[in-house]
Amino acid sequence: MLDGHLIGGGHDRSMRWTRWGIIAAVALGGCEADRRPNGAADDTTGGDDDGSVRVAVQNLYVGADLATLIEARSTAEIPDVVAREFASIEASYFPQRARALATEIASNPPHLIGLQEASLLRLQRPGDSPAGDGRPAADTVLDFLEVLLEELGNAGVVYRTVATYEGMDIELPSVNSAGDIDDIRLTDRGVILARTHVVADQAQSDNFATNLGVTVGGAEDLGVELTGGWASVEATAGGQTVLFVTTHLESGDLAPEVQVAQVRELLAALDTVTRPIVLVGDFGTTPDGTLTQTYDAVIDAGFIDVWAAARPGDVGFTCCQAPDLRNVDSALERRLDFVFYRDAVTRGGHPPEAGFEASLIGAGSTSRTSSGLWPSDHAGISVIISAGRR
Repeated sequence: MLDGHLIGGGHDRSMRWTRWGIIAAVALGGCEADRRPNGAADDTTGGDDDGSVRVAVQNLYVGADLATLIEARSTAEIPDVVAREFASIEASYFPQRARALATEIASNPPHLIGLQEASLLRLQRPGDSPAGDGRPAADTVLDFLEVLLEELGNAGVVYRTVATYEGMDIELPSVNSAGDIDDIRLTDRGVILARTHVVADQAQSDNFATNLGVTVGGAEDLGVELTGGWASVEATAGGQTVLFVTTHLESGDLAPEVQVAQVRELLAALDTVTRPIVLVGDFGTTPDGTLTQTYDAVIDAGFIDVWAAARPGDVGFTCCQAPDLRNVDSALERRLDFVFYRDAVTRGGHPPEAGFEASLIGAGSTSRTSSGLWPSDHAGISVIISAGRR
């Protein structure tokens, strides 16, 4: 549903745990209270009304590979496969990666951040999946969103969650070190964060009607739908009011027809929005059209590719580091993550009146953690949009 302003209703390795889930996908919706860790700076000053809105996009990456589950020859293999992938998640040590991301973000803090793959891992011991009463695992093992918010606070910038969509939510058996079976549950989320002085309201979210379905361990009765979605919020920052939207589309390598259907659905939802829109996300495709026509569809809908406008000729690769994040030299070789901007001027086919600046997050060798991990397999993008300036 639309109300005239708001939405309603690298191989990218998108088969990693970061993009898996069962058909049930319920949008969380609503805004959460500010989260200020002990010692965090009070970030309520709003003296930046200079006509510039600062935004960022970041895929967090959970640290494991779903393809091994789909490639498993039988369901009997699943507990061992899940245990290995869970160990990979632990080995990618998100708290340390979040600290590196937070430090970089805090050096030039955006008003709004669009996150993808903000994973939530939960445990049930003993497990009852797939047999038993099927009680969902509820004991939190690792909440990527909670960890990142805490690290941002520790870095001196305080954010709150203003919009969330829940995409994929799957629970599978995993063998533990004692040889017993636990249930591991992974929930994938897309999130919008706002600094405390940013006015952000009218949050909305939804899941795509078209998603990729796969089977796990060759079992037809163990179906998985890789559900994507979006979240939006109307925000006023830097003297501008925009509709800020974050999304995560299916991989163009894996299912190009699904991705195209998803972007068409999103663009249709945005079609009647009249205020300026900042659309960010992991779009799972490249600008050259070799994977899908998704990029061209966004541009044809009147959006400006902010990176291309700000840094013409700069490849701006955002994907993908090695799965274990321990490659010494950067392996970024494709641009799959974008910040798009649209207003009445650009939609009319004219050059934007806004001015743009753009830089990458987590892409340089100095971005790595002390143990040598890249902050994510994706680089993020930080953007400044200055109104009324070419």
